[in-house]
Amino acid sequence: MNHKPNKILIVEDECIVASHIAETLKDLGYQITDMVTSGEMALQSVGKDQPDLILMDIVLGGEMTGTQTAEEINARIDVPVIFLTAYSDKKTVANAKAVGPFGYIVKPFKEKDLNSSIQVALEKHRQVKDLKHKEEWYKSSLKNLGEAVIAVDKNGDVSSINRLAESLTGMAENKGIGKPIRNIFSLDKENSGEGDPILKVIETGIPLDLSGKLTFSRGGDISAHINVTAVRDEKGNILGAVLVLHKINKTGDLENPVWHEMGKQANLDKEPGKNFHIANICPWCKKIFNEQRGRWDSIELYFKDSKPDLEFSHCMCSECAGGLGLFDPEKTR
Repeated sequence: MNHKPNKILIVEDECIVASHIAETLKDLGYQITDMVTSGEMALQSVGKDQPDLILMDIVLGGEMTGTQTAEEINARIDVPVIFLTAYSDKKTVANAKAVGPFGYIVKPFKEKDLNSSIQVALEKHRQVKDLKHKEEWYKSSLKNLGEAVIAVDKNGDVSSINRLAESLTGMAENKGIGKPIRNIFSLDKENSGEGDPILKVIETGIPLDLSGKLTFSRGGDISAHINVTAVRDEKGNILGAVLVLHKINKTGDLENPVWHEMGKQANLDKEPGKNFHIANICPWCKKIFNEQRGRWDSIELYFKDSKPDLEFSHCMCSECAGGLGLFDPEKTR
């Protein structure tokens, strides 16, 4: 497969140095979009040519320095910048680091060092973009999730509130972010015990699942069911927790927030006075929280605990098989 060469903008006010860099980059297989000598010219070139990477001298002719130019470019377009400089003193390096560059090369430099810096910067930028895309996707999914969800960091400060949680608590996300969760609502001590139960989940990793009264800082209270689960990184370190809230109506039933907004009541189809159990399911990986074992299990493991005689046989539905191009579902009916 033929890949298009990466496009690079050179911002260097020493013409001989700029020409040498350009020739070196061409020999390495890169495409030069432009060679400019000032920050003002760089801003115009970036908007016109959309380079994949910028090599920026810190000391430039004109009114803008290289760091000021990079800062302005970062505000306009997402493109990695590598600084070029003949200076390596602490002040110069500190000013460059403050802009968040993807590399820093001291002149004079060798061809292999230049190429390595460019390749590392391009790969790092790709990874950052992928991470941002995933974060945006998760945030969008969380916003539109059919549950009232609040996320807190390891200090118990709110990091996210989705739309249904905003509606339930009366706290807009832009006003709740960064505030301790206790500033949004508190749990009655009769059911939650002494101390902050949410901080206990973050400290111990043991999930919280209870029903009780939530008192809101904005005023008022409701009966609700709350589930708090610790969130861990790949190494098992606790990063914070996710809270899922369900309002309990006057008859003691849980209200599904989505149906509630539509003016419908969740029909749990249970006998009067009979207890019912809520299975907490992750909307992304579809694992179910196993309360007996205090962990997230696959569907198979979850039901093996509750129904040991139940056997599973894995097969593929027609929609998945069709999506994978294995066969045409229409022809197999």
